[in-house]
Amino acid sequence: MSNCIVREGQLQDGLNFVEVGSPEWYAWLARSGKFSYQGENGKFSAQCELRRKQAYWYAYRRSAGKLSKTYLGKTGELTCERLEKACQILSGKALFTDSSQGLGDNASLFEHTQAFPTLLPPGKVNVPVSPHILVNRPRLVRQITTPLTVISAPSGFGKSTLLHDWRQTCGFPIAWLALDEDDNTPQRFWFSLVRSLQTLGSDFGKDLLSYLNTSTSLNVQEVIAHLTNDIARVLETTQRLGLVLDDFHNINSSDIHDFLQHWLAYFPAHVQLVIAGHTRPPLSLAHLRAQGRLTELEAQDLRFTLAEGIHYLQQYSQEPPLAYADLETLVKHTEGWAAGLTLTALALSKQEDRRHFIDTFSGAHIYMREYFMETVLQRSSPRVQEFLLKTAILKHLNGGLCNALTGQSDGDEMLVHLWEENLFVARLEEQGWYRYHDLFAEMLLSQLQTRYPQELARLHRCAAQWYREQYAPADAIHHLLATKAWEEAAALMEEMALRELEQFGEDSRLLRWLQELPESVVQKHRNLLFVYLRLANTGLAHNRTERFITHIELSITSKSAASQTPDEREVLAEIQQIRRIWAQGDAFIPPARVGNKYDARWELLNRLHIVKRAYSYGQTSLDDQIAELLHDAQVQHNLFVILMAGGVFAMRAI
Repeated sequence: MSNCIVREGQLQDGLNFVEVGSPEWYAWLARSGKFSYQGENGKFSAQCELRRKQAYWYAYRRSAGKLSKTYLGKTGELTCERLEKACQILSGKALFTDSSQGLGDNASLFEHTQAFPTLLPPGKVNVPVSPHILVNRPRLVRQITTPLTVISAPSGFGKSTLLHDWRQTCGFPIAWLALDEDDNTPQRFWFSLVRSLQTLGSDFGKDLLSYLNTSTSLNVQEVIAHLTNDIARVLETTQRLGLVLDDFHNINSSDIHDFLQHWLAYFPAHVQLVIAGHTRPPLSLAHLRAQGRLTELEAQDLRFTLAEGIHYLQQYSQEPPLAYADLETLVKHTEGWAAGLTLTALALSKQEDRRHFIDTFSGAHIYMREYFMETVLQRSSPRVQEFLLKTAILKHLNGGLCNALTGQSDGDEMLVHLWEENLFVARLEEQGWYRYHDLFAEMLLSQLQTRYPQELARLHRCAAQWYREQYAPADAIHHLLATKAWEEAAALMEEMALRELEQFGEDSRLLRWLQELPESVVQKHRNLLFVYLRLANTGLAHNRTERFITHIELSITSKSAASQTPDEREVLAEIQQIRRIWAQGDAFIPPARVGNKYDARWELLNRLHIVKRAYSYGQTSLDDQIAELLHDAQVQHNLFVILMAGGVFAMRAI
């Protein structure tokens, strides 16, 4: 493996050549640990290192007896441009100026010492400009009062905007550092940190910068001492100050993490440190938490409340203004995600048919799709991308279920990784279960349908099989219906229909399932038709029920009597009896069923017709019958009938 070399855009592995950036290149990286690189600006050795079970690549180069190191990126980020940029950094052409300039006869003393750039891009140390539409959130600002505040949430949840609001209202000076991947070496990190603190006073850190530039062996305690002393001098002229380390997720260096852990132990009083990023920093914070010196804000805290989200949307000019219910729908669909609300408002402003847009808007919209592609998919390794797409059909995820769809065995580890990286994944209360943010899931499903449409049916069948093995028929039915496996779905519905009503007390899901089935399938499953008719009798309009059974009747009678199954003949007999009742103008009272192991359950459902009459006509003369029905339902523990019958008396009490 050590003989593998990359040059002129190709990896040479023995007699094999692989183009850098191709799928084969990333597959090779996923199973390899090191390679050499030779480019226009020199060469280096690349090595894969694990941090929190995640693979990160680093580049090493030894020059004049000194070993230099820089961060390359995750496996999916190693492109030709990234490799050549690392080569520039290690050669000193990208980041460092010539430290020997202006040193006269003493230049040779510093011949091999790194020197730092005299300037940083202003955006690294200046507070970001606040968006032109802003919702102040004092409920969050008031919480940023402890010595350390950690804010972790996915992209677009308003972390920087919140800190901008805090800076304007806290009443003391704030130094700001926006971190990037170039800050992944301790020396560069400390240099950037000093430059940010110099916005509080130009003399800050002069001794530390001299120490960093002239010492061949850096001591963390020395760095901490310099920082602490300089901060103490600043505090002589102000009672309090703050330091924001934004985009901290870009820092993967364990040396920097260790430095911060040590610094927190000696952190100066009257200083508030805020660490913000997509992920939680890998620091030990239990002691600070127990002392009440730590504030932690996560995505759940940063979500706009319903009132905040509506107020935010109302600031975008819409003529005529949107109805409150529509604003509420949009806020709930975005789950209070700030960037999602912004993109929604921008997309809405370009619509001629706003009603259609509100009813159909999803994560597949081009604005959402491009955002997720740029911030998540394109920054993820091919393995993570494949996992996300193959599990996009799932409403809820756990390791075993994901393994069934991906064919891998690392589902639990992958879900933990996605959650820790805050890639729009929420952890559910039930241990080991997660879900994707609704808009993110809609985007993933759209991408799956576009890229791999032939995979959809297989993935749904795998999910259905897994749920059946876990004795979760309702979830299995969802996936069977999605792939139009009508007969399998119908068989499962028939097994659980009565139990669904008794245990969950709600018929909308069962009715929805039944209406998705073709009539030609329902006619083969008499129990399904009988359940449908009894539910439709109480919950659906008469003409809708009549259309449904007419289709079934025509389908059965189009067959000869000899070719009709016993179930179909029984279905036809019940339909004909119903028609005779309707022809006489009477209310539909479902026929009694005899000789069935569920006779008692059917009898309760049959008697629901009196509930419909009581609701429709307000007939108090039926109260005794309804009371008797309620009593029998309680004896049988039939929750659906209990709710239906009890609802009549509840309505009378209002």
